[in-house]
Amino acid sequence: KSFAINMASSAVRQAYRTLLRTQKSVFGQDHAVRVAALTKTRAEFRSGERGPEEGIKHAEEVGKFLRQHLLQAKMNDRGNYAVKITPETERKRTYEPIVSNPAPKKICTCNPNGDGCG
Repeated sequence: KSFAINMASSAVRQAYRTLLRTQKSVFGQDHAVRVAALTKTRAEFRSGERGPEEGIKHAEEVGKFLRQHLLQAKMNDRGNYAVKITPETERKRTYEPIVSNPAPKKICTCNPNGDGCG
């Protein structure tokens, strides 16, 4: 039987609803992201590519990842970004900044080794 046919099973329906609730909680007021997540989730559950057990496991893993690793920042009245950290949010001691346009490396052409510029 395909996964789509097994949508009727209570465990599959529960995994689907739980994942949708998680997405709603994590993505909050970001309507565009919520719609995209809903569309992707619906397509995954209807595709029949995964068996029921694998589909449920995948939905649980995705939900866990979303709860532990995704934060949405919202600018407050003071111009600062605020995030809502929950007990499930995975916390690391160090964070690497995401740089969209890293500064180009300066390359010296003064000598064949590329070093010694001053």
